[in-house]
This record gives sequence, structure tokens and C-alpha cells, in this order.
Amino acid sequence: MSDEILVAAAAIYRERGPMQRGVPVASFLDTIDPVVLAERLGELLDSGVLVAHGKGHVALPPGLRLALIDRATLAQWLENITFVEGDLRKLLSAAIRQELRSLAEWARAGGAADDLTERAAELGGMLAMHDLDLVAMDIVASCGGTPQSRLRDVLSIREGSCRTHKELRAAMTRFVSTTTVES
Repeated sequence: MSDEILVAAAAIYRERGPMQRGVPVASFLDTIDPVVLAERLGELLDSGVLVAHGKGHVALPPGLRLALIDRATLAQWLENITFVEGDLRKLLSAAIRQELRSLAEWARAGGAADDLTERAAELGGMLAMHDLDLVAMDIVASCGGTPQSRLRDVLSIREGSCRTHKELRAAMTRFVSTTTVES
């Protein structure tokens, strides 16, 4: 039963991303007995696998959200915003940026293992780009240093300031060189 709840929360997050992080608890009542649902949700909330998200909703904590964001998920989120125009497109793009920023900041604060810190650094590369761009992930991943140093360096670049991949490479090289010389 707990697996069913986690799978549903993960599926909604992958599909809708920051546009709908929370899962209504009532949506499970069709398939899970209310007493069992309350017990399972209590276990998941107590263990930190889920967090409360508004009235009657549960969501995944930052570490699980970061683990779920892969290239395919990000590509889907970016594709979804291409179908809308104007203010709604700006709003959805801002929501994705906010989600990536919050996860990168969470990892920088020391909440993530190396593999998730690496993913957060790659997301930081996307944030540095003027337009959200998946290639930025590869650029950051190819830079030297530890995942923590890459995350620190890429988050030092002003968000949205790189218009080309060359600018991102140059900015990352500058930080890596400066850090190496100062050390």
C-alpha cells in the first residue's frame, strides 16, 4: 500500500512537476481502505518519505524530487511549456526555475549525497542559461572538481545570464580556475 502511494506521488511529480507537487489524499480512497490509508500515510509522513503539502495533500521531500528529475522528466516539462503562450508560458517557466533553484539550494545546504549534488549542479547549469536548456547539464557535468564545488561554482553564476553554451563554459572555467588558484 505504501508503494502505491509513493508511485502515485512520483508519477504526478514527473508528469506535472512544480505545477502540481501535492497529491490529494482523497484520491487514494477509491483504492485503499480509509483506516489502512491513514496508517500508511502516518508511516510515510513520520519516516520523512512524504511531507504534508497544504490541506489534504502530501508531497515528496526535496531529496526524492531531486532523484526523480532526470533528462526525460525535464524534457517533458520544457516541452509542456512550448504549447502555451504569453503570460502562462512565463508563469510555467518561472515555476520550473523556482523548483530547480529550490532543489539546488537544498543540495548546496548539505542535504544531498554526491550523486544528487551532481544532479543539482547540472540543474544549476540550466538555471544559469537565459533559456532553460538541457545541454547545460552536460556542460556542468564535464567541468572539473567535486560535485560540491561544481554546485557552488554554478550557483555563483547569475541566473539567466548565459545566452550561449560558450558563455556557460567560460563562466564555469573561470570559477574552476579561480578556485584552483586560490586553493
